Amino acid sequence: MNQYEETVRNLVNNFNEHNIDIVAQDLAKMGRDIITILQKYFYKVDPNGKIGILETLKLLNDSSVIPFLKAILEDETEIFFVKAYAYTCSLKS
Repeated sequence: MNQYEETVRNLVNNFNEHNIDIVAQDLAKMGRDIITILQKYFYKVDPNGKIGILETLKLLNDSSVIPFLKAILEDETEIFFVKAYAYTCSLKS
């Protein structure tokens, strides 16, 4: 298990519309090591958690997440709001 996995899991599960910016900044401080963990939890959380994960990925500003963002955009089961947010994140990476 990655040294950050438990912390990331706990923070990701606590995203809500009122704390996304704060939690995303805390997660982003952990650096690139958490990218795969965030991607792993993306499909296990509610829409607020997904937006929080996308916000964190945007703050990490790492081009390695572009294929992940494209996969979200192509996922026919994903809700529009999450797809739109993923699209804006892909523009910034």
